[in-house]
Amino acid sequence: MNKKAISFMLIFISIPTILSTPVCAKIIETPEAVRYLHARVSKSGSVFLEPEGILARVDSMNISLSIPQNTVRQKSRLISVEGPDSYQFFEDEWGNRVINLYWKNPDIGRDIDYEIIFDVEVSEKQEPAPGKTFPITDLIRPTEEIRRLSYKLATGLDEERAILKLAEWVYNAVDYRRDYRNLEKSGEWVFRNRKAVCDGHSNLLITMLRSLGYNAYYVAGYAYTEETLGTYWGPHGWVEVELNGRLISIDPTWLESPVDSTHIKFSNSPDSN
Repeated sequence: MNKKAISFMLIFISIPTILSTPVCAKIIETPEAVRYLHARVSKSGSVFLEPEGILARVDSMNISLSIPQNTVRQKSRLISVEGPDSYQFFEDEWGNRVINLYWKNPDIGRDIDYEIIFDVEVSEKQEPAPGKTFPITDLIRPTEEIRRLSYKLATGLDEERAILKLAEWVYNAVDYRRDYRNLEKSGEWVFRNRKAVCDGHSNLLITMLRSLGYNAYYVAGYAYTEETLGTYWGPHGWVEVELNGRLISIDPTWLESPVDSTHIKFSNSPDSN
């Protein structure tokens, strides 16, 4: 069936518990101070298959979803899957664990619901560098101007302080603009225009780090934020960089390193795309 006939009605994530306390009823005054998070993560949605004729049928349907990852600092355990006939896990092209939901002969003309629930624990444990290799894409391709500034900022500093200095520069130089949500902007564009949301902040920091030869990449996930009123959780992006066998996490939007434990990791990729 033509992909254009498939519409996703709703995909959302809710985290109703943190340290056994309902998040939906509690504001975290200092999320940057959270060292341990215990959450139940629910990702649910609905698919509607629009019939293209009275004899329309669908033999099968697959939906692949990003899920909370298993790392040294984050443990994720599947609790339940509702909706599909079967499911399986696989790794995507960047090595992220993904779940594939499968329906045989799904119904046409009505909502097909699904829900997956994970138990997730996030701590402040130090992670070893995984040695991931990502290409330099157009979103994180350094220019000579970015390279010169990055070198200038890092001069005279040890490597870890240099990395944090670049993050501090991005935080101070780039305005956070909510109206830039869902707009994919390269590090070069953000460098020139100085406005973005978390994706742009992260792309720029990765661009600067890559210009100095550091193995840096993008992290997609969810984090605590007061911008999402009612639930206080929303999609977020930050950066990881490998240094001397260690993995350093940096949030250039909120100027945190390492990131606090309200950051739930769903995937790595070269950039925010």
